[in-house]
Amino acid sequence: KTPPIIEGSEIDRGNEFIGQGIFGRVYIALYDGKRYAWKEYKKPTFEKAKHEAECLKLMNHPNIVKVFGLCQNPVSILMQLCEGENLDKLIKKKDFNPPLRILLVWTLQVAEGLWHMHNREIPVCHGDIKP
Repeated sequence: KTPPIIEGSEIDRGNEFIGQGIFGRVYIALYDGKRYAWKEYKKPTFEKAKHEAECLKLMNHPNIVKVFGLCQNPVSILMQLCEGENLDKLIKKKDFNPPLRILLVWTLQVAEGLWHMHNREIPVCHGDIKP
């Protein structure tokens, strides 16, 4: 199922950069008074964004972000914002030393999300896991 199409002019995209992957950069955006993650594609093709949004829309798992909308101009996806510190930045800190049980919980959460994706009737491969 295709997520709702949102006009780009309705999204306050700001410049608060969160991170990037192979296909795009992610920022914090405001839409309808709420904060979201906004992924803008590097090489924008609406079909690629639509496919990713439809795949995410099918996922119903607490460890996989929800998708709320799709934008044609600029080509982008509006997704659930995971509040808190960026894990990649967190683990690169010199004083980063969480208890082993916390590391195991985080690892299990990632593994559960991936398991959900890989064990669907039509499996989905993430393709850009990091850090």
